[in-house]
Amino acid sequence: MFWRATTAFLVSPMIVSIGMVLIAILIPESLEIQGFELLLLALAFYVYPLCFALFFALPLYLLLNRFNLVHWWVSLSAGLLIGGVGAASLGDTGQGPWFSIWLVILGGIAGLVFWRIVSTYQPPKATW
Repeated sequence: MFWRATTAFLVSPMIVSIGMVLIAILIPESLEIQGFELLLLALAFYVYPLCFALFFALPLYLLLNRFNLVHWWVSLSAGLLIGGVGAASLGDTGQGPWFSIWLVILGGIAGLVFWRIVSTYQPPKATW
């Protein structure tokens, strides 16, 4: 279970990073992005959601896992909430409200990806 949760904590911020890169590419002012710049942008966008995963999602997961409350709807809600906190922490980026809305949606998708990775674990059945 430890490796599955660790993988989920490393993969789910990647979803947000890829989504933020796609949003940055689709903005008309940033069409001049080259390949190497795209990789640096993806790395920079990965560090930001990874910090939120470590500071907000990890304690929340440990608390919810303690009470067996890790379900898809709880993970979706937690992802939306953490995405909202991340969007609010950016403040006014000059991108308008759509950028914040996309960050919240990406947080929800990351929460669902996290749940899918963690929930594939099935404890062995007792044979006695």
